[in-house]
Amino acid sequence: MLRVTFYRAILNLLVASLLLSPTGSGDDNLRLKTEILAAILVLLNFNIIVFVSVTQVFYEQTTTPDQTSDIPSEHAIADYTTEPSNSSCSSYEWACHYYGQCIQDYQRCNGYSDCYHGEDEYYCNGNTVAPTVDVNPPSFVIRLVNGSTIYEGRVEVFVNGSWGTACSHSWDMNEAQVICRQLGYGPAINATGYATYGPGVGPIHLVHVYCNGSESSIFDCTSNYSEHCSHSEDAGVECSAPIRLVNGSSSNEGRVEVLYQGEWGTVCDDYWGIHNAGVVCRMLGYHSASNAWSNAHFGQGSGPIMLDNVNCQGYESSIAECNHAGWLSHNCLHNEDAGVTCNSAPVRFVNGSSSYEGQVEVFYQGEWGTVCDDGWDLNNADVVCRMLGYPSASNAWSGAHFGQGSGPIMLDNVNCQGYESSIAECNHAGWFSHNCGHNEDAGVTCNSDSTTEPPYSGCSSYEWQCYYNGQCIQDYQRCNGYTDCY
Repeated sequence: MLRVTFYRAILNLLVASLLLSPTGSGDDNLRLKTEILAAILVLLNFNIIVFVSVTQVFYEQTTTPDQTSDIPSEHAIADYTTEPSNSSCSSYEWACHYYGQCIQDYQRCNGYSDCYHGEDEYYCNGNTVAPTVDVNPPSFVIRLVNGSTIYEGRVEVFVNGSWGTACSHSWDMNEAQVICRQLGYGPAINATGYATYGPGVGPIHLVHVYCNGSESSIFDCTSNYSEHCSHSEDAGVECSAPIRLVNGSSSNEGRVEVLYQGEWGTVCDDYWGIHNAGVVCRMLGYHSASNAWSNAHFGQGSGPIMLDNVNCQGYESSIAECNHAGWLSHNCLHNEDAGVTCNSAPVRFVNGSSSYEGQVEVFYQGEWGTVCDDGWDLNNADVVCRMLGYPSASNAWSGAHFGQGSGPIMLDNVNCQGYESSIAECNHAGWFSHNCGHNEDAGVTCNSDSTTEPPYSGCSSYEWQCYYNGQCIQDYQRCNGYTDCY
C-alpha cells in the first residue's frame, strides 16, 4: 500500500506542474487542457493501483518458502503407476515409493492407504477393489483366500479388472507347485478341489488348467475358459512356508534356512533374538518360540547366507517383512548360523464360523492332523484355547461337529487336567496311535468377545488390538475384507 501512495503522489505532482505551466491564449484552451489532464490523472491512478497490486501478489508468491521442499524431487515427479526401479520387494508385492516399504499386490488400489504416504491409491481410475495396472509382470496378481495361514487357501487371480477363482477340473500338484512358486512360498503340500476353502464369488477365470509344474506363473499354463464350472468346484492349494529347520533333534527345532530365488540358504545370527525366532516359528505353524540360538548351535550350514541383521518386532507374518540388511547382504560366516526351538504341538482351528472355534488340528512332524474325540472334554478344550491365546473354552465338540477332516489322525484318548500349557503335555495314546475315523474329529469353541479388543490392549487410540501376540493393526483394517491379524 505504501508503494501505491508513493506512485500516486509523484503522478499528482507532475499533473499539477503541467496545470500551472503557461498555457498560451484563450480560456477554452486552458479548459480543454484541464479536462484532458484530469482524465489522464484518473486513468493512471487506477492503472497504478492494479499494476502495483498484481506486482505485489507476484512478488509474495515467488518469495514464499516452498512448503514441500523437504520432499525429495524424485518423489514429487514419481510415476506412481509403476514401481521404483530399485525395488527389493518380492514378485507378489508392490513397492511403495518411500522408505522401501513393500505391500501385498492386492493392496494396490484397494481403497486404503497401505503405503506410508498413500501412493498405492494414486491413479486408480476409480477402482477401489484391486490393481488397475499390471504391477508385477509377468505374475499378474494372485492370492490365497480363507486359509488358516497365509500359505494356504482358495486360489484367486486378478484378470481384466476383477478377482476370480480357478476351477478344480484337472487340478493337481503340478498346478499347486506353480501357484506356490509364483507366490514365493515353499513347495506345494496339497492341491485341493471342490471349494475346500469355501466357494468364491464373481467370475471363474481359470478352467481346466494344465501345468507341467515348471512354469513360473499360472498364466503360463494352458487353460480352457469355455468349460462350465461352478464355485462349488473352486480350487485351492496348501504351500509350505519358504523356511525350514535343519539338523534339529525334532521337527520343532533346528538351523533356520530360508528359500530365496529358488535356493535355500542360512540366516546370520547378528541381532538374532526371541522376536525373530517367534516369527520363524509362526511361519512354520507353531504358536511361539522357546529359544533363539546363535553360533551355529545346530551345526554349520552350506551354500549362501541369505539374511543378516534381522530385526523383527514379533508380529510379522514372515521373516522377509522384518528389517534386515538385504537379501544376500552380510558380513558373516556359517559359524554364525542362527537357529530356533519352537514350542511343540502347535494347534489350529479349521472350518469354524469364527477365529475362536473349529475342528482341532495339531501340527506334528511337518504335517497337520486331527484329534479323535474319545475322552474329549472341557479340560482338553481349555488347554487348546489357552494355546491359542483365549482364556478358556465354552464347548468341547465331538462327532465331527465342524465337519470331517482329512489326513492323519494325530491324537486319541487325550486326557488333560486343564492346567497344561500344551495338548502335547496331556496324557494320550501316543502320536498317530488311534482307533478312530474322521467322523470322530474333535472340535472346540473358546470364550472370546471378538467384537471388542482384549482388556490388556496396549495399542494406540487409532489402532485395534489383535488377540494374538499383542499385535496392533490400524482401525480401518478391522473388517476390511483382508486378514491383517496373524
